[in-house]
Amino acid sequence: MWGYIYNDRGLGQARVRMLVETLVASGKPIAQEIEYLDDEIGLFGRRYFEVHPKTPGASYRVTVHSGDWTRGT
Repeated sequence: MWGYIYNDRGLGQARVRMLVETLVASGKPIAQEIEYLDDEIGLFGRRYFEVHPKTPGASYRVTVHSGDWTRGT
């Protein structure tokens, strides 16, 4: 799975943690993992990510779990 994370908050962000959920056909999660994005996302910028879930499923959902917000660029 791959995609982009966009920073539309107007703050720099470092050490983003993404929640990757493996879903069954009905949409219910059967597994979760936390993936770390080491690159910093600049003001109003974006960052490419690629994750490889360990548990196979019908589909997957990726959300930003947490991040360390900074005021720098």
